[in-house]
Amino acid sequence: MIVLSADHGGPEAPGYLQSLGIPAGYVSPDEWDKDPVIARIKSKFGIGGQLVQGYDHPYLYLTNDITRNPRIDLAALETMIAKELVAFPGVSYAIPTGSHPEAFGSDAYANGQYLPPSVTPYSFEERTGFERERLYMLGELHKANVSNLLVAATDVHYASQMRHERDFDGDGDTLNPVVLYAEGNIFNFAYMETKPVDGEMGFITDVRDETGKVRPGSVLEIPPR
Repeated sequence: MIVLSADHGGPEAPGYLQSLGIPAGYVSPDEWDKDPVIARIKSKFGIGGQLVQGYDHPYLYLTNDITRNPRIDLAALETMIAKELVAFPGVSYAIPTGSHPEAFGSDAYANGQYLPPSVTPYSFEERTGFERERLYMLGELHKANVSNLLVAATDVHYASQMRHERDFDGDGDTLNPVVLYAEGNIFNFAYMETKPVDGEMGFITDVRDETGKVRPGSVLEIPPR
């Protein structure tokens, strides 16, 4: 089974969601009164210069002077910013990703890791359900004896290949993701091909740059199982 996916989708129009009883609406960050919040944060951490480098939906970027300053507790700063953001109308969640890759990074989605309440007031894994949803989906495919499951996700802004555990028996184990290849800052395409291997159908994939050259370390051949 080969699944094609992407890193995001498009939601229904807020009016339609509201007609179904689902809370929805438009968010207008340009209309927020941000100055008092920024002043409060800068005062708390003794920041005299610029705080925010830019905003590229849905990501908020701090300046390099802030992130590289050893005197600033970056985890505490991001946690405070997240708390302030959810107070604005239309913001349901704000996740401090930069200072906690072990909890909020891509591997953590499958490992089920999250910060305890003593560090942050909510559990990222409990609110998003990435671990539970993925285990449920793969568990159902496992019950149906589906094997050779390949998921190709596009538009994820960097090239990577990951492998997860195959046994989903509900014994509490995580998916134990392993990064096989990862590379950023390149314009890339994924190449995928099914081909016979010893009389059965196998699969090969690699990552290529804008000139069509295969990126070193990206060739992955998957034999039938």
